[in-house]
Amino acid sequence: MYLDDDNMDFEDYKGRKRKLEDQLISLQVPGLDAVKKAGKLLEDLPKLWRRPIRRIGVDS
Repeated sequence: MYLDDDNMDFEDYKGRKRKLEDQLISLQVPGLDAVKKAGKLLEDLPKLWRRPIRRIGVDS
């Protein structure tokens, strides 16, 4: 069903759909994967802090 225009044929529909999909892609946040990785590291931070730190070359 094409709600915008009763005279729109399938080719017009596909063209409009492709244009809208291109607009949606441009709205995605760049660097989102890096933000997700940083969030995962922050979630794991308490577990990482509990691990003993190995110091190389330090006498105990």
